[in-house]
Amino acid sequence: MDITPLVNLIGSFTDAAQKVAPALAALGFITSGLQLLIAHVIGSPRGQELGKAGMVGSVLGLVAVFFAPQIMASVHAAFGS
Repeated sequence: MDITPLVNLIGSFTDAAQKVAPALAALGFITSGLQLLIAHVIGSPRGQELGKAGMVGSVLGLVAVFFAPQIMASVHAAFGS
């Protein structure tokens, strides 16, 4: 079974995602930072946890988008032609 069209489609989405990922990651990081600040001021431990998780998630998402081409190349080499 040839998965080349699927790999090409995922590659196209990855290219598009790499163009918008930095701006979205920055927006998510700033939003989570504000949530963390507000939660700290009002004394909400759960809000602080969610703020920290959002900040970490935005950074991990940004890293994942930029490593996606290497991951897809490995998958294509393993299964593709």
